[in-house]
Amino acid sequence: VLWFHFTTGAVKTAPALSKDENESTVFVGSQDKSFYAFNAVTGAIRWQYSSTRFIEASPVVTRSGIVLTAGTSSYTVFAFNATTGAVLWSWFNTNRGLFRVALALSEDESRVYVGDNLDTMHCFAVDPAAPQRELWSVSAGGAINSAATVTPGRTLLNKPFVFEIIFGSDDQALYIVNGETGKTAVSANFRHGKIQSAPSLMYSSTSNTDWSQMLLTSTESGVVMGIQHRVPFDEDDSRSLKRAWTYDVETGTSGKHLLHRVNQTTGYYLVGTSGGSLYCFDAAKGDVLFELEGFEGGLNPDEPLLLDGNI
Repeated sequence: VLWFHFTTGAVKTAPALSKDENESTVFVGSQDKSFYAFNAVTGAIRWQYSSTRFIEASPVVTRSGIVLTAGTSSYTVFAFNATTGAVLWSWFNTNRGLFRVALALSEDESRVYVGDNLDTMHCFAVDPAAPQRELWSVSAGGAINSAATVTPGRTLLNKPFVFEIIFGSDDQALYIVNGETGKTAVSANFRHGKIQSAPSLMYSSTSNTDWSQMLLTSTESGVVMGIQHRVPFDEDDSRSLKRAWTYDVETGTSGKHLLHRVNQTTGYYLVGTSGGSLYCFDAAKGDVLFELEGFEGGLNPDEPLLLDGNI
């Protein structure tokens, strides 16, 4: 152990890391109502922001030096100067929805997305000088305890597709939403339990008539799913979300799972459970490649890490 720091409350957020030319910083929130910036090498506190409520939403850091997080029961999204800790902007959720999930950045880092525990996914402008802070919001059929996954925009057969965000909801449905406008492109209810795991994108494939994606997620009740997302090029045809495979791990799953892509069609999906098991799935087919048991206290909602082929 190189260093540790005791906060006076539970730490429910995953840390975020900024890598500067001369030094790196670890950012993390705590139920002691503080948000911390630590020197990644020494563990020294660079700065600390004291809030009035728990901070449980996992932060994100932009390349331009802005760190964003959200206070859970303060109903507030914060943007800090990553170097000084100065508050660049904050936004209060007047609907009193709690923020408990990780924030997600668009590819160009101009927008940040986070859902609340009522039923709303919010999109904010990151730039402190932006004339409008909340750009749009969209309602799901239940609480949003799944972090959003951002898919890149693309042009296929000379047809442009804007970037989109994908997230699950406690209404047991998966939603795909236009990242620029907030318009729902497609949604489907899979009736396997609350979807509280951030979706992962396995692959995209293209034919003369459509392009498709394999999406991976899991439910609070323990059902791991591969979902086929079909996007037809014909505007008169409809998008679809259909189950490609399912597997019941029998205990709860949430948080973020690790997807390791080998190539366009091969990948491994690592899912930790509250029962203390780690499953490795063939991401395309859903076959269980191995299961490791005996992790006392459970594994979710922490995402496994892969380093030099080791989990």
